[in-house]
Amino acid sequence: MTSPTRWQKILYRKQPFPDNYSGGDAQFLKELRKNVSVVHYDYKSAVFGCMNFLTHLDMLTMYFVLFLNILHSNWSPNILYGVFTSTIVFYLFFCKFLTPNVANGKEHARTIVTLFLFAYAFTPVIRTLTTSISTDTIYSTSIITAILSCFFHDYGVKAPVVSYPTSVSSGLSSAIFLLSRLEEDTPTLLLLVVAFTLHAYGAEFRNRLFHVYPSISSILFCALSLFSIYCISSFSVELSVFWTLLHVFILFVCPLILILKQTGKCTIHGPWDEAVPIKSINRIRMAMLFGFGQSADIQIRLSNEDTRKVIKSRGDDGNMHDNFLYYDGESVTGTVQVNLKKANHKFEHQGIRIEFIGQIEVYYDRGNQQDFISLTRELARPGDLTQNAQFPFEFNNVEKPFETYMGTNVKLRYFLRVTVIRRLTDLTKEIDLVVHALSSYPDNDKSIKMEVGIEDCLHIEFEYNKNKYHLQDVIVGKIYFLLVRIKIKYMEIAILKTEIVGSGPNTFKESETVAKFEIMDGAPVRGESIPIRLFLAGYDLAPSMRDVGKKFSVKYFLNLVLIDEEDRRYFKQQEVTLWRKADKVLRRPGSDEAEEELQTSIPGTQKFTAPAPVEHPKPESPRSDPKSGSTSPDDNSDSS
Repeated sequence: MTSPTRWQKILYRKQPFPDNYSGGDAQFLKELRKNVSVVHYDYKSAVFGCMNFLTHLDMLTMYFVLFLNILHSNWSPNILYGVFTSTIVFYLFFCKFLTPNVANGKEHARTIVTLFLFAYAFTPVIRTLTTSISTDTIYSTSIITAILSCFFHDYGVKAPVVSYPTSVSSGLSSAIFLLSRLEEDTPTLLLLVVAFTLHAYGAEFRNRLFHVYPSISSILFCALSLFSIYCISSFSVELSVFWTLLHVFILFVCPLILILKQTGKCTIHGPWDEAVPIKSINRIRMAMLFGFGQSADIQIRLSNEDTRKVIKSRGDDGNMHDNFLYYDGESVTGTVQVNLKKANHKFEHQGIRIEFIGQIEVYYDRGNQQDFISLTRELARPGDLTQNAQFPFEFNNVEKPFETYMGTNVKLRYFLRVTVIRRLTDLTKEIDLVVHALSSYPDNDKSIKMEVGIEDCLHIEFEYNKNKYHLQDVIVGKIYFLLVRIKIKYMEIAILKTEIVGSGPNTFKESETVAKFEIMDGAPVRGESIPIRLFLAGYDLAPSMRDVGKKFSVKYFLNLVLIDEEDRRYFKQQEVTLWRKADKVLRRPGSDEAEEELQTSIPGTQKFTAPAPVEHPKPESPRSDPKSGSTSPDDNSDSS
């Protein structure tokens, strides 16, 4: 009797039959993505990250040194009052300048009082907690838990090993083990407050300080490093030398190793990847079994849905969704419908509210969204619902300064969020809105005319009719060949979109070719003229954006590319400005009433004056590369 075949996971095993994925090889390769979540660091950003790690390490070391000197009465207890005062000052600085949502004074006072009461209540218990345990065991356990805290600490980098509860509990355990050896209550109380502030607020304080004030963070790091080396030298000179060498190795050598090794990063994502369930079906079944399931549905209906324009936009799931279009200054009104799933059933709630939120989310820092607009309306006070209910809402003349944007590394969205507050789990419902930022530029925009080339090989002159185009515009231009001594195979023009996210060492720059159009096939001759006519309406474009919320910018470039018979590429980039034009222009020349009608009929329309003409000096002859025959690449310089 043969035994039954044992179940095996054979997803990644090579099989004797061909793969049966849908779409064929073309679709398979189209869906393949490399290094989707891989972040490549430069040397400067790596050094900055090591500074973040060493700052936390120096603060822990200084805490150990402070404890040992107080334990052996080497330092005066008055130093503790200075350290305690500095801790309170850092906490207030953090709450005032580094917290996104600044709380009021009562909340800060309540936090400080709660912290004091906690420390005061547990101080006598801590001092007598480990009287039967040897000092060596206490010290070794404290060091191990401190290392564990450093391992799970948040250094501002997204990683699965980061765990805030584990880091805080390990750090406080390390401090409590040490403080159990003190003989007086006052030093124990002060050091416990300092330890709690260091481990509970230190990570967020340091990460935000390094992000908002990088220069101050660098000065603080240097001061902490020098002071920690000085404190260690009071115990052992050899240990201070080792500590200095460790700083040099971590700060300068480790980033170099990272830069050299990160070239081997290569992750592949494609249609063969296993599906990741968003919700646990077992958790949902258990909730429904014990009555904890969602007992009401929420629907949001906007005013004038039948007449309002609908825009298709891509969501987080990758699918296209229909969203209603709004403009700057336009009111957002509608109704919220709460439908009970069980008739004649009392639905208790602690209040119902609706929020209009404008939010910028950076994909590599998803836990730190920036809300540049946050409006709240209370729909209902705490009470009970026994039947379906409707609640009207209205946000009058809402300012929407930026356009909705879905990019490679950043997302700007507007959405309505309804929250039904309950004791166990709140019920929420969100719908996204699309916002278009309209602009108007004068028609007398100056044309772009430049000469590029390679000395004694190629000399061309290109001209575009203007440097500002609306999204339905046509790019018109000409290319003149003044000197041709290389065999050109073809020429094309491309629209490049460059997305710049972040600032300083945390800047991420992503370029994407939005459109590509071949304008010449074959070798040109001297004196030949090639016309350019590129229609923008057929491409998925967004307006140019500059320093949106101090988070990101979007720039567009016209890239003229020539390819010779040896497949060498010669290109020249020129930045252009894209803007969104109103669908209907109601203005008539010389009519002030029509001008006023235009401004009032299309909310969010901004008028711009033409910039002063800028004369482009004739560039010098570029230096040629003897190996490739191309010049040095530059975004706004001569050709490469």
